[in-house]
Amino acid sequence: MQGNIGRGPISLRLGFASADYGCAIDLGLPTPGPGTSREEASLFGDDPVVKAEAGWVGERLSHHNAIARRSNASVLVQNESGRLRPVVTDLAPFKTMMMRAADPTNAVELLVLRERMRAWRFYDHFRIDRDAPARSPRIGTRTVDLASDGSDLAPAVQTVREIGDGPAFDRAIEDAFPGSSLEIDAKDGLFRLSVRQTGLNRPLEASELSDGTLRYIALATALHTPRPPELMEQAGGEPAPGFAGATLAHDRSS
Repeated sequence: MQGNIGRGPISLRLGFASADYGCAIDLGLPTPGPGTSREEASLFGDDPVVKAEAGWVGERLSHHNAIARRSNASVLVQNESGRLRPVVTDLAPFKTMMMRAADPTNAVELLVLRERMRAWRFYDHFRIDRDAPARSPRIGTRTVDLASDGSDLAPAVQTVREIGDGPAFDRAIEDAFPGSSLEIDAKDGLFRLSVRQTGLNRPLEASELSDGTLRYIALATALHTPRPPELMEQAGGEPAPGFAGATLAHDRSS
């Protein structure tokens, strides 16, 4: 990620590279016509647009390994002979080439890149407030990827237990809260999460859990997903005590 400094055009460049593929995108503010300000041209004058994009094979972009390039509204994709040919000429400035040019016939590499990035997971803000969706019953559908806000926590926990490493997940809960266990109750198609603790006559509903307890359960659930993505990032505040141990346990078992 790189942003410009100084009086030049505002720009933000994002990209990643792995051993097989890489891609980059350059974002900036729209350029109005001569004698027209951004505000006069459109009320979206401060909404970033895509200036350029590129996808390539290998770790670094060069003139010889590009598989796709985008400049303004045009997208060029490498054909069977290795030449870049236009496949899109009217791409909207607020759309990425991954939306239009990636297909299994003419641009399979772009399709691979798009699906890889779609699988990434970023957990930087689990909702743990009083009205957080995770505290309410949720529709019971198999959930291999916990939502970024943790809203489908109950079905995600049950998914881990049925098709993931349920025992490892339960150990992570036990390590953080000795004598405690999670329960998932299904009624009328809705899943409800609760915590049973030693010494209490009834389990605690999700609505009664502390913010830290709910956050820990959500992080542990995300970590023990049965379909781990290539990239999973947790940012923001520190996880509840014991989460590091759960992380190590997950790493050893993967």
